[in-house]
Amino acid sequence: MSLFTKDPAKQARTESMQMLELADKIYHYRRDRMTDAQLLKFTSAIDLVRDGVSDKTATAQELEQCLTPLEGMMREVGGTFYPLSFWADNVEVFLVAAILAIGIRAFFLQPFKIPTNSMYPTYAGMVTKIHKTPADMPDIQQQAISKFLTFSSNYTIIAPADGQLIIPIVGKSIESENVRSMLIFTDKRYYLKVGNEKVSIDMPAQFAFESFFMDQFPAVARIESNSSGKSVELATGKYFKKGDTILSFTIETGDMLFVDRFSYNFLPPKVGDPFVFKTQDVPGLKLREEDTYYIKRLVGQGGDTLEVKNYGLYRNGQPITGVPAFARNAAREGDYGGYSAISVRKGEHSGNPLPDSKIPERHYFAMGDNSYNSSDGRVWGYVPEKAVVGKACFIFYPFTHRWGIAE
Repeated sequence: MSLFTKDPAKQARTESMQMLELADKIYHYRRDRMTDAQLLKFTSAIDLVRDGVSDKTATAQELEQCLTPLEGMMREVGGTFYPLSFWADNVEVFLVAAILAIGIRAFFLQPFKIPTNSMYPTYAGMVTKIHKTPADMPDIQQQAISKFLTFSSNYTIIAPADGQLIIPIVGKSIESENVRSMLIFTDKRYYLKVGNEKVSIDMPAQFAFESFFMDQFPAVARIESNSSGKSVELATGKYFKKGDTILSFTIETGDMLFVDRFSYNFLPPKVGDPFVFKTQDVPGLKLREEDTYYIKRLVGQGGDTLEVKNYGLYRNGQPITGVPAFARNAAREGDYGGYSAISVRKGEHSGNPLPDSKIPERHYFAMGDNSYNSSDGRVWGYVPEKAVVGKACFIFYPFTHRWGIAE
């Protein structure tokens, strides 16, 4: 006889014990819903199976005969417990899976999407491609392939009337409102005008649509404002006919990666790490930014001094080392533009030390690999230890040359 042949009696006894466990659950949860007659028959059927299991000499056939009355009563009084529907049978599985997913995300691996190009070309944020003519627009097959590989989305703004393109400004931004996309993701709806007609476009909330659009259509005049001065309209000097394409473009999603939240519980962050941190714990960010996450390169830690010379970054008087991005920036290799001591938002390139004193203990200094187009520690200061979430470890989407282990 094969060693792997199951003993029918043993298997029947196991099934009987499983049925007894389920019957016990039904008894406790549904006994108040049973009539006295049903309750008597049900408990009698349970006792019959229990006696059969206790009898070590009972055959598989005898155990199956004991189960028949119990199975019939469980169908009669079991409600949602028996017979099991798909959802009832799998709800515990789904619940455990959800708990595991939440636990993994909270303590081990957290997915993160890069919204900007401050770390380009190491990582890419949302990338745009403008279609200047209808021939530049990808066909349906190309769109499907791009959707799969890079989760790209195509956008077209059509003129609703004849007239000049006008940009309504509320406060300091293009008129907009938050809207829900697929009940989960928040988009931003921007409003423009052609003549006297408004046209709207929904964009991913993290996409810098305002700077992108204003680069394409810079304002030439301020033509109207309300009495409070909080709302103005900017003229672009561009005229369209009804049905004309104002702008057509494609957005490729930013790199999606996993953040290792586990390792920093045992090993401290080190220079060169692509680390993720919460903005609300950074004094220079929490007063003006929503509670979100940033990813930058860790370039300095407590006690370090930093300096930029000839596009290279120096740490404690020596060229910084640790990851290839440092050397590539210093050599201005490919799309790496070199380091700047002062952020583009603060001024032009400077050779002055940055920061101009030692980094405080239990703090880090963060910079983007795209130094000339990055809002980082040069703008908002140091990252305290408590703000650090984890280290980027793997780019899982989109399927580009960057897919794989995060640099």
